[in-house]
Amino acid sequence: MFFVILSVLLMTLCLAYVGHKDMVALFAILFWILVKLPIAMICFSLGVIFCASLVLIPIGEKCFNMVKELLIAE
Repeated sequence: MFFVILSVLLMTLCLAYVGHKDMVALFAILFWILVKLPIAMICFSLGVIFCASLVLIPIGEKCFNMVKELLIAE
């Protein structure tokens, strides 16, 4: 999985250097689906688990904020 992500990033950088905007957008979508979305799902699950405990609610809120920043960042 690491080599797939690394190759997608390398291809994106090469195509951005050459100037193929359509392919760069395709690889950006692939990066979002393969990397950002699974990380966000794991952080969201941890946030739900942490919010179930009264002591760990602040950590759960920080997990939710991190997911929001990860998925909606501009």
